[in-house]
This record gives sequence, C-alpha cells and structure tokens, in this order.
Amino acid sequence: MNPDVKAHMALQQRLVTRRQALAAGMDEVQVDRLVRAGTWIAVRRGAYAEAAVVAAAEEAGWRERQVLADRAASLKMIRSYVMSHDSAALLLGLATLSRRSG
Repeated sequence: MNPDVKAHMALQQRLVTRRQALAAGMDEVQVDRLVRAGTWIAVRRGAYAEAAVVAAAEEAGWRERQVLADRAASLKMIRSYVMSHDSAALLLGLATLSRRSG
C-alpha cells in the first residue's frame, strides 16, 4: 500500500478518505479495486478502513462500530465541528443509555 496512505491511516484511527488517497498518489482505479476486492471497506461514503479494522469493530460490538462510523463522518467534515452528545460520549468511553433493539 502507498506509504502516504498508511501514514494517514496511522494518524486517523486507521481511516482514510478517498480525497486523501488520491492526493497521496493513488488513482481512482486503485481505490475502487481495493474496495471491490474487500481489502478496504467504505465505513462512510468516501471514508475507508481496512477490512480487518471493520471486522474488529464488528466483533467488539455496537459501541466500536458506532465510534468507527463517527470517526469516518468526522473526516468528511468541511466546516469546523466538535463531536457532541452520543458521539462524544462513546469516543470518550462514557456510559450512555442502552440502544433499543428493533
């Protein structure tokens, strides 16, 4: 994998955006090939994680899945923001109300 993309993933909780991958020298065909092959999983449109990262979050439960999704969403933000409410609580490891099933 491209070393610049690896660096982005290392700094961003193992996530990378499509824009970052393209700026690092990958082309659209390479990115799409990784997604089609299942090497990268789209956690959010235009934000990817390696399949092993997504599998680990899935295995860990809904909290880790949600934290991964929230982090992916934060990478896509254009304007200045802060995480709040449930997203911030989960990221900080604070207790939250249980999710309802169904």
